[in-house]
Amino acid sequence: MKSSARIEQKTGDLYADCFKVLNEEQWHFQGQLLAEQLGITQDIVSGKVCLDAGCGHGSLTYQLLQLGAKEVYGVDLKPAPKDGAFDRFRNVRFVQASLLDLPFEDNFFDVVVCTGVLHHTLNPEKGFAEMTRVLKPGGRFVLGVYGKHGLFPYCLALARFFT
Repeated sequence: MKSSARIEQKTGDLYADCFKVLNEEQWHFQGQLLAEQLGITQDIVSGKVCLDAGCGHGSLTYQLLQLGAKEVYGVDLKPAPKDGAFDRFRNVRFVQASLLDLPFEDNFFDVVVCTGVLHHTLNPEKGFAEMTRVLKPGGRFVLGVYGKHGLFPYCLALARFFT
């Protein structure tokens, strides 16, 4: 196995289990908070085909559905949607894939959302290019990244120490 594939696999393993400790209320709150922080509203996603790039446990995927998305695709190295949360939805699909090689046609999505993920990839530029490739012309790209300054990276380092 190539070194980059091993790194990607380890990243997927780490984040697949990261949020299993959330109870239902915390899980819903996280999706609502992410949508609010990113400025994602019903006006943006209603009736649209959306990609949650780096969906993890699916709390934001769920929120996109709640806001009226026509279809939502959750993509992750190891998608881990919350058990039972999506049973009543027929318009959601979870796909195991890398953001560096998305398995979708060009111009497929009306809205692409990626938060807290791109900067963890081996090649953020390629990931960005892939997400814009699958976004329709005139579509909406919502990107959330965090940098090396501020309190968050220190909290993340501390969390990684304990996980």
